[in-house]
Amino acid sequence: MQLNMTDTQLYEALREQIGKEKAEILVNTIAVRVKTEVENQTKGLATNERVAQLETALVREFNNKLLVYSIGTVVATVISLCVLAQYFLS
Repeated sequence: MQLNMTDTQLYEALREQIGKEKAEILVNTIAVRVKTEVENQTKGLATNERVAQLETALVREFNNKLLVYSIGTVVATVISLCVLAQYFLS
């Protein structure tokens, strides 16, 4: 049996055996079920747009944390210099 079959090919094969109306109903039912199953299976998959949004959010978060770290480093350096200046000036 051929596994790669179009709706029309399936309809033609079934029409000869079960009649026009039943073949049409069966092919439509199968098509709807396949479409529904594909939608259900792919619902949780990320789109390229969503991946790009997440990447942007991650970069933004990283940059924010880097900025906070840099400011903290500058503040710590300034405090250290002030403490050293007081030590050497007294």
